[in-house]
Amino acid sequence: MPKNPLRVATVQLESIQGDKAANFGKIERFVADAAARGARLVVFPECCITGYWFVRNLTVPQLAALAEPIPDGPSTRRLARLAQEHNITIGAGLFETARDSTPTAPAFHNSYVVALPDGTLHCHRKLHAFEHDAVKSGSEYTVFDLPGGFRAAILICYDNNIVEHVRLVALRGADVLIAPHQTGAVRSKNP
Repeated sequence: MPKNPLRVATVQLESIQGDKAANFGKIERFVADAAARGARLVVFPECCITGYWFVRNLTVPQLAALAEPIPDGPSTRRLARLAQEHNITIGAGLFETARDSTPTAPAFHNSYVVALPDGTLHCHRKLHAFEHDAVKSGSEYTVFDLPGGFRAAILICYDNNIVEHVRLVALRGADVLIAPHQTGAVRSKNP
């Protein structure tokens, strides 16, 4: 059965490192614009909510202050409300406090949340994390249904460099790949 086209908006933005409120201000403006233009899915960069590469210089307590739980953290709840308000699917990244994190063994993930208009949330934890010693790699593929009959998968940045990851999510039925990266989203001398 043919599917209706899926209109997607992709946003590349420069996150303000560690300033979630300012970054959400940008996200909210882009979501409103994408929804007004008829997009059904808007995709933001890896760690656009928290900022990205500066975390390599943070202490573990500083990273703990920046990271949030998913799905109960304020940023995830804010994304969910925004998706419902604009009737659009939104994907955005942040550093997550790992579920098995403890005060004596703190752990975090580079995570990406997709919020659907009906309130459903999906989270992918980057499979190849290297941003900080306390940021741990995820261990699962994330494949789910989007409104409109599409099946999506999330692979963050370096996850996409391993062709087997892309093949495995395709074998699980994904016909849309959400592949957020941070390249260009930070002031950096990286090429």
